[in-house]
Amino acid sequence: ALTITALWGRPGTSVPRLPSTVPAASTVAFVALCAAAAWDNLRGEDRGVDLISYAELAVRLVNTDQSGQGGGDQLTGLDALRALVSGMPGLSARATRNDLDALRMLRTEMRKVFSAAAAGDAGRAVELLNELLIQYPIHPQFSGHDGQAWHLHLTQSGTVADQYAAGAVMGLAVLVTKDGADRLGVCAASSCGNVFLGTSSNRSRRYCSDRCANRSDVAACRTGQRHEGSNA
Repeated sequence: ALTITALWGRPGTSVPRLPSTVPAASTVAFVALCAAAAWDNLRGEDRGVDLISYAELAVRLVNTDQSGQGGGDQLTGLDALRALVSGMPGLSARATRNDLDALRMLRTEMRKVFSAAAAGDAGRAVELLNELLIQYPIHPQFSGHDGQAWHLHLTQSGTVADQYAAGAVMGLAVLVTKDGADRLGVCAASSCGNVFLGTSSNRSRRYCSDRCANRSDVAACRTGQRHEGSNA
């Protein structure tokens, strides 16, 4: 197992451990990504290790389930799957029904991670992520496409579901290692169930969007007015 501590400037902070069963390639890549992100933070630079974009893959996947908002399941067919993976070059054309089924199952597991983190159970969130890291090992490769500087891509092999899952899982793992599990949230609006990544410096985000925040404020005001009226 490995630990990453002082790299983040948070001495003594408890961080996730990768279990010994995680493949060697994944362990090496995890260290490389964390170290690169830490060095970028120290120097105030961005060298193309876009960890947030990988973690956002998990958010996009989980939020295809809109049943909490009355919108039903938005990931029911291949067209929806192709739209989901459209931001990852070369995946849309290869998407199959098996990929759809695999990502729907992953969506359930990913929601458990966000729910545990939002409930303050960082240990459970990390335990779930460790299980997913074993299930979806990554295959890191250097890339310099589109005139960009050399940077790491988390996976370039396997099925469409494998590639999407590996990027999403590793993105969350590195984000939790770097900033803590409290960066993973579930919208506090009663009519919503969307998940989000909290990126504010004060870690105060409670809603997935301004729309949900505004609706909750209006509902709270109406509730307060009713209470005032009943006490008059």
